[in-house]
Amino acid sequence: MNTQSRKINSIRNIIVGVINQVSILILNIVATKVFISELGTEFLGINGLFSNFFVLLSFAEFSIGTVMVYSLYEPIAMGDTKKIATIHSFFRKIYMLMSLIIAFVGTLLIPLLKFIVNTEVAINNIVLYYLLFLISMVISNMIAYKSNLIIADQKRYIVGLYRFFFNVIAVILQIIYLIATANFTHYLIIALVKNVMYSFFVSRKAKRLYPFISNEDNHTNINKKEKKQMLNKIKEVFVYNFANSVHTGTDNIIISMIVGTVWVGYYSNYYAIIAGVMGLVDAVYTAISASVGNLIVKENVENQYKLFKITELINFWIAGFTTTCLYILLQDFIILWIGEKYLLDWSILIILVLNYYIFCIRNTIRVFRLAAGMFEKVKIVVSIAAVINIVLSIVLGTRYGVFGILLATTITALSTYYWYEAKLLMENKFGCSVKIYFKGQIKSFSLTIISVFITSLCVSIINEVTISTFIIKMAICLVVPNIIYFFVLIREEEVKQVFMMFIRNYKGLVNRRT
Repeated sequence: MNTQSRKINSIRNIIVGVINQVSILILNIVATKVFISELGTEFLGINGLFSNFFVLLSFAEFSIGTVMVYSLYEPIAMGDTKKIATIHSFFRKIYMLMSLIIAFVGTLLIPLLKFIVNTEVAINNIVLYYLLFLISMVISNMIAYKSNLIIADQKRYIVGLYRFFFNVIAVILQIIYLIATANFTHYLIIALVKNVMYSFFVSRKAKRLYPFISNEDNHTNINKKEKKQMLNKIKEVFVYNFANSVHTGTDNIIISMIVGTVWVGYYSNYYAIIAGVMGLVDAVYTAISASVGNLIVKENVENQYKLFKITELINFWIAGFTTTCLYILLQDFIILWIGEKYLLDWSILIILVLNYYIFCIRNTIRVFRLAAGMFEKVKIVVSIAAVINIVLSIVLGTRYGVFGILLATTITALSTYYWYEAKLLMENKFGCSVKIYFKGQIKSFSLTIISVFITSLCVSIINEVTISTFIIKMAICLVVPNIIYFFVLIREEEVKQVFMMFIRNYKGLVNRRT
């Protein structure tokens, strides 16, 4: 069992998570350029469409995994190996059943492909591509309960290292095969083999770390009360994640059906970069999620709220800085990466960056709400959001195309779960008014607007788009927003605490070396 402190675990998880995300982002940028060169935008659209489609299908795994990790926090904190083995065995059966259901439902959806895929150029083997995606996802889901045990024990870095290794090898092989054969089937088969190998090695690692889970004597039945509680939690999260997947995971599908599958390819180029930055930021917060769960089990509400305020203030800084960088640099990056003909309108860029900001600014709320096990009350509001989003996406998408579909996501988020989740956590968990939270949100958004405006002025004298000018703009983006945030936030008590923590850790490291 993990005997390291929450701080050590979080730092280790963050470092591995960030390295993992940066490496994969760089490799995917290279792979996408090769993909477009060898297969074209139509196949890029198909790849983006099916990837999005199976993210939508995998909501069940997210539901079960969230409850499993939450259920393991307390027995892991208490060192109750028998309880851990019992919970592990219980969720293994649920995962097997869920994987079979996904395989069955996924197969039933094959006849709908002709309505979803909307291309001017006929593409053969669509069903084969779809089945390769489906098999790959089912295999990943079947073994996910093993990695969830490691994650709940604050050792996400181990899972991250395995994911990093196999993802790097797979992407390199995909690039080589694309250049050599220009074959989409080979590209998907490599992804499938990668998932098989990753699942096998993570499973083996879990058995070595927690040998007691293989001991049949530990596999006692969960009592009826606990079983009912877990199943109720799964139902609650299932509804939440289904609605959330419908809300956030249908953009590509609706774009394909209303505007055309090729536009999924254009949009996917932008989203790949934004998702990469999202993943980079999210790596920090997912890395600390198990530590937050451990904190909630062991510490009082006052200490929990102190950590929440520190994490929230750091989140303001990260969200504003990364939003500024995306707004200033993304269009130039697309030109240098794949060419000017793949540019989308500035209005689409603005709404994409706004949606990113809304996602990013909710990270602290999301991590603390999940760690606290607050599932039930959010499922209704997210279900409403899913319905609103589909209706608005169709209405606005028919009228305004891709911009309208993305605008529907913005309107839905701001009018539903953005404010509701904050209200739920602040009032029910911390016992304080949500007005305090929204004052901070207004301050954060205002700072972000100022950061974007001033940084835009600084780069406005640069008219050319070259590698040299991009590097100059990137340097400006690294310096200007951080100076703004530093001088505005340095007076905040939470920021002072973070700087003092870094200073203490640095002095401790120096003293150990001497």
